[in-house]
Amino acid sequence: MALAIEAIRSKAMSKRKAAMTFGVPRSTLLDKLSGRVPEARTRPGPATVLSAAEEDVLVNYIK
Repeated sequence: MALAIEAIRSKAMSKRKAAMTFGVPRSTLLDKLSGRVPEARTRPGPATVLSAAEEDVLVNYIK
């Protein structure tokens, strides 16, 4: 996805060709380029309670 967006922005490919080359739906590329959908993946839902380090400590304790 990121490569397709980069190819379009650098004028290396058309939107249609980038969609076909990278196997990404053209509508998705258009949505991301227009800003309707954020480019970065976001996780839906509330923030995590434990940090990754705290989670690792808990997992090791349970084992």
